[in-house]
Amino acid sequence: MTLFERSIQFEDGLTVGTPVTIRWTNSSRFYAAPGRVARINAKSFTVALDAVPTGTSYVIGQSINAPRFASNSWSTHNRVAPLEQYVGELVG
Repeated sequence: MTLFERSIQFEDGLTVGTPVTIRWTNSSRFYAAPGRVARINAKSFTVALDAVPTGTSYVIGQSINAPRFASNSWSTHNRVAPLEQYVGELVG
């Protein structure tokens, strides 16, 4: 199975409430935090944060959007991924 097929299969299996790691960018920085899928759209996901990167103004429960794999704006730093152990740090 290719990366594309695995990514599509993972995203197709998500439901509202599924715990995930969301990765996003803002102001030339990228972040990662655990959250739960709040909404599934045709080309994106909305995730409510369960924790926030330290030193940021994000708040628990805040909604962050991430593109689906098939979208042109998907990247390693803009996506929903399987839940990972969260260390609470700013990624980059």
